[in-house]
Amino acid sequence: MQEADMGLRNDNLLIEIKADVKSTRLLPGLSVGLVLGLMIVILQVSFASMIFSGQLENHVGKGIGMLIAGSLVFVLVTTMLSGIRSVVAIPQDAPVALYASVAAAISAGIGNPESPETFITITAGLVVSGLLTGLFFYMVGHFKLAELFRFMPFPVISGFLAGTGWLLSKGSLEVMTGINITFETLTLLVTGEVLILWLPGVAYALLLFFLLRRFSNFLILPGSLVVSVALYYLALAITATPLAAAREAGMLFESFSESSL
Repeated sequence: MQEADMGLRNDNLLIEIKADVKSTRLLPGLSVGLVLGLMIVILQVSFASMIFSGQLENHVGKGIGMLIAGSLVFVLVTTMLSGIRSVVAIPQDAPVALYASVAAAISAGIGNPESPETFITITAGLVVSGLLTGLFFYMVGHFKLAELFRFMPFPVISGFLAGTGWLLSKGSLEVMTGINITFETLTLLVTGEVLILWLPGVAYALLLFFLLRRFSNFLILPGSLVVSVALYYLALAITATPLAAAREAGMLFESFSESSL
């Protein structure tokens, strides 16, 4: 019975794919997919940079490869098997902000941030947290427990969102500057060599914030990313800053090993 249901599902999937290929909406669909794919890749690079920041920075190449591969599986499975045709599932930023603190704690506990054991332990933590999250959602759906969420107090939800927003803001500054943000290190942010590292990022974030509040076009986010990258390299060219010097100053990624991605 299960084999028959699986065969029927596969047949329906093939029929749906053939219909999509012949549809007049094929090109618009491909263009939206291209935009979403660009966004997902950039987001995963950002997420990996946040988790593997500071003393864990030498693992960021492997982290980027891992998150992009995981996102590929995540998107394919939900797109091909979901009962909702328009679903697009991508990793979220709030868990990343929380797990970045966990990764830092794991690194401190092991005492050797650059060791392979540290990377493996952090990766194992990601896998376990993902499995537990999936199990939790399965239990909520299986036992129809979603109604219980209406008893969640607004201050709790608001506090959680505010907390994750703070962690994301703090984490982004740490990624841009390479400095662990504390009350003692806040004064370092206004020094000349550090200011240039985070000020362009904050300016872009504020511009993006006001643009998205005023306009709702889905091309704003990916378009702004492409334009910002182009302007960044234009600024490097105008100031005659070599790429090697920009990498040494922390403005670009270091070269990754061939096995990283």
